[in-house]
Amino acid sequence: MENNKDIYNMTLHERIYYDRKKYVERVPGGWLYRESKDNSPAFVPYSSEFYDKELYNNIIEDDCF
Repeated sequence: MENNKDIYNMTLHERIYYDRKKYVERVPGGWLYRESKDNSPAFVPYSSEFYDKELYNNIIEDDCF
């Protein structure tokens, strides 16, 4: 993927292309993964299981002060 960008930091409707026809798009509630123009995108719902909680907590603390 492009610069190893964290998918959790994507803005709404932002796309990260990892090939000319393959991409991940941020949508409300999760992401769309599209493997080729011939296939429909697959919806992957949001999960905080792999989210960097330490980074998130640091951001929240910085914003509070």
